[in-house]
Amino acid sequence: QLRNGNVLVFDNGRGRPDSEGGLYSRALELRLDEAAGTAVKVWEYRLEPDMYSARGGSAYRLSNGNTLVNFSTTAVDGVPLTVVEVAPDGSEVVRIDTLHADGGVPSDRSRGMAYGGLEAIMGETMLRPPAAAPAN
Repeated sequence: QLRNGNVLVFDNGRGRPDSEGGLYSRALELRLDEAAGTAVKVWEYRLEPDMYSARGGSAYRLSNGNTLVNFSTTAVDGVPLTVVEVAPDGSEVVRIDTLHADGGVPSDRSRGMAYGGLEAIMGETMLRPPAAAPAN
């Protein structure tokens, strides 16, 4: 639950019918009305193109107002494991797609979770680019 009383969840989309978009995962912020028994979508973030995280994933609101979203998935069909820091307007601040050096995706065992305690994936400071390698 967030400070404003809303609830932030990672909706992996399991069981979502085709009529509602089928299998895709997202970060979802809901405003709950317990008296009325309703939930209203306040905010969501979906990858483009959509990704379905069958097993795992997380959403965590950072103190700077951005949201850290981990799309952990079974590594099949060349789909990367993806972690994104998202601004409140839905724009990506930082996105990391993990692939092996050979272009393949990590194995199921290398899935992970991005979680709280972080203030940003890579910070908000521009780093000096590495020195260019000498020409051969």
